[in-house]
Amino acid sequence: MEILKQFSAAFQAAPGATLIADPDGRIVFVNESLNRLFEYRDNELVGQFVETLVPKDVRSSHPELREAYLHLPSNRAMGTGRDLFGVSKTGKLIPVEIGLNHVVSEQRTYVVASLLDISERKKEQEKTRLAIDAAASAMIMTDAKGTIVLANSQTFEMFGYEADDLIGSMIETLIPESLRSKHSVYRTSYSTDPSKRAMG
Repeated sequence: MEILKQFSAAFQAAPGATLIADPDGRIVFVNESLNRLFEYRDNELVGQFVETLVPKDVRSSHPELREAYLHLPSNRAMGTGRDLFGVSKTGKLIPVEIGLNHVVSEQRTYVVASLLDISERKKEQEKTRLAIDAAASAMIMTDAKGTIVLANSQTFEMFGYEADDLIGSMIETLIPESLRSKHSVYRTSYSTDPSKRAMG
């Protein structure tokens, strides 16, 4: 197969877990890193649909997402802003980040997926979350755009929100409506010159 002649050596040498799938979603190549990550033997995944590596609860919807990507292929991070998991041969869920790319060979578009195991990062994030949750005061963390990415239980109790309602919202959600427009200006100003300070 021409695609393998062109790219397999490069992807086999890649340090990260990598697979190539044909336009029908069948795996035509996996490197050793991916085999180790998902607990498969050499070439055991070749010929199987990529959905083999997708958790069962979202497997049925994955072909539609795969086809949508082929209609407008580009370099992109898959599932930005939400948790993604792959499933190993033994059924273990593995938190991953996925980068998608594409290559064209013999007038067919093949998808190249690079997977990064973020299990250790998730463990560290959980330790941080538990430490913040143990604090006596309400604590909130936002990203540079003002989106709430972390809040502890004291915050939810103080403001009456559930975690799902608050995480992902703008920090201005917690500011009186009459002051929200000003606060966004203050927040932007702080982001350009961040320092420890008492607010207000």
